[in-house]
Amino acid sequence: MHNRRNYYRILHVQPDAPDAVIRASYRTLMQKLRLHPDLGGDDWNAALLNEAYRTLSDPDRRAAYDRNCEQHRAGRGAGARRGDRSRAGAGPESRPPSSAPRALLCPFCTASNVRGRHYSASDHCVSCHSPLTPAAEIRRVGKDRRSLTRQPVELAATFFTRWPQARGHSGLVTDFSPRGVQLVGDERLPTNAFIKIDAGEFAAIARVASCRQRPDRRYATGLEFITLAIYRKDGLFISESA
Repeated sequence: MHNRRNYYRILHVQPDAPDAVIRASYRTLMQKLRLHPDLGGDDWNAALLNEAYRTLSDPDRRAAYDRNCEQHRAGRGAGARRGDRSRAGAGPESRPPSSAPRALLCPFCTASNVRGRHYSASDHCVSCHSPLTPAAEIRRVGKDRRSLTRQPVELAATFFTRWPQARGHSGLVTDFSPRGVQLVGDERLPTNAFIKIDAGEFAAIARVASCRQRPDRRYATGLEFITLAIYRKDGLFISESA
């Protein structure tokens, strides 16, 4: 098999993700993010998602794909040790530096954003203005475990469940960390849905990890950050000197 696409990255899942998570992420991307052609999505992106899902949802195909990736990584490492630059840069997550930048889809509204291979902290979607910096890059800024703990905060937030959406929903953000937050609001949000959230001091695209109704009839929603931009670092989880 010569296909070097990273199917796990295409479906926004980890290599050890169980079948249920792969299936839920595929449905979220196709339906909630409207990447299916019948919902206005791009044929090329939908074909990629279908190709990835067909492989990772079948145990035999997934095992063969994983073996192929391992063999390719091993071969790439050997090539790098021999000084073979052409093989060292041919992995599933890399392209030759001279290749033209590819339009990448915003995880929330799916608008194309051409910025090259990497995003900076100031990059925002040209359509919905969501931050495009992966949350994992923000988490790496902290130097110790304490910088990754949740902080008790209460921030008024506006969140959007689709785009375009004329007016966002209101909520309250609590328990902030670089991994996610708890959102308290009147809306019940489906698990694995993607939302855009703006709390003034930060903005993010987040995945709904859990949602439960409280005794006061409001909903407490656990959110996992997909992308994250922090506009005022002091007082949240990290200092400028960290």
